[in-house]
Amino acid sequence: MNIQRAKIAIIGGSIAGCAMAITLRRMGCSVNVYERSPTALADRGAGIILPQQLQMRLLAEAYLPQDFHGFILQKRDWIIDDGSEMGKRLWRQDVSGIANHWGALWRALKASLPSANYHAGTSLVDFSNTPKGVHYTLSDGSENQADLLIAADGYRSLIRERMSWGSESDYAGYVLWRGNFPATRVNDTALLEQLKADASWISVCYHGGHAVIYLIPSGQNDNTSDDLSINWAVYTPPPADIDFTSPTSISAGSVTAELYAQLDDLLRTSFPPQIEALLRHSRREEISIQPIYDELAIRFAEDRILFCGDAAGVVRPHTASGATKALQDAFALQRLSADTEDLDVLLAAYDRERVQECNSLVETGRRIGRAQVEDTPDWSGMTEDTFRQWNESTFQGKQIYLYPDTQTNVR
Repeated sequence: MNIQRAKIAIIGGSIAGCAMAITLRRMGCSVNVYERSPTALADRGAGIILPQQLQMRLLAEAYLPQDFHGFILQKRDWIIDDGSEMGKRLWRQDVSGIANHWGALWRALKASLPSANYHAGTSLVDFSNTPKGVHYTLSDGSENQADLLIAADGYRSLIRERMSWGSESDYAGYVLWRGNFPATRVNDTALLEQLKADASWISVCYHGGHAVIYLIPSGQNDNTSDDLSINWAVYTPPPADIDFTSPTSISAGSVTAELYAQLDDLLRTSFPPQIEALLRHSRREEISIQPIYDELAIRFAEDRILFCGDAAGVVRPHTASGATKALQDAFALQRLSADTEDLDVLLAAYDRERVQECNSLVETGRRIGRAQVEDTPDWSGMTEDTFRQWNESTFQGKQIYLYPDTQTNVR
């Protein structure tokens, strides 16, 4: 089967699905994307970080419009509460990345796709491999045939679940509280101006976890470089009496006063006053709880089914690689297609490469999780030298794009 004549069905229309659709359309394929959510995904306000090299490529190859802005990050300040207003900075670490608004990135990618080929409110019901490709049934009752079915349906992938090797993601045993709010809510902007001037983000350290705070574009339609939001994430043990073993989450608007009281106590007792005050601009109904899961990839392609993004393997957010991995999957398929026009040969090459790449990231995320959440050091006793040694011990020579001395090759 020649890839340029292939008929493709992509299940999942978020960042992974849109990036794959753009790539495959440019390869000459006929592509339809099916997204189960009936509403626009642009309301997802979480911040994500991309490698600068990857974001520049997205701009250069017109996956993103030329006026698409992110917030460049160059420094990471590790801080503990020592009783002072801003806390004590333990280490200023060199970093490299561009912070983005998830919804704005998705909206920009989706804009490259014809509206007639993006089907919102349509989910996969069933599928089966046939000698001619994949037969699949959609929630609208239609029966369809494709040469290739792409699973871009996230970490709770129905397609992966139905495979003989399918499995659920593994719960790490801790959670991530997330918040995001417009910078216009903040009256005292001294801290925000400092973050902009230093191109920096903050990590607050405490026993049993840490928090990250950084600026992102607001995600509004103009997406200007001066229109910013504050994105924050707080890693903690799970709230009492909630079982997160099976993949789930607590969405914004569902965090009760009792649950919030646990975050409130941590902010009050473990955060420097100035940073605590900043995070309290988030309203309880805007805060969500993301249990942390991961999963090693078994396959990235089998028969005429291809996996991408979190549907293939799940990486902990410490690596800041969820969206990055999905975008790199699309670029890997594009690059590998230069060596063959045969669809089955292409899928085999993609499978070999992406399984290895994904599982290396999963293992790196697990090491970071152990060091920064599950078995935190005595932060107060850390010096710049011991911080560097601890960091090197955590990564054990593995590469991650966030840190200039361990640059990841974006292929």
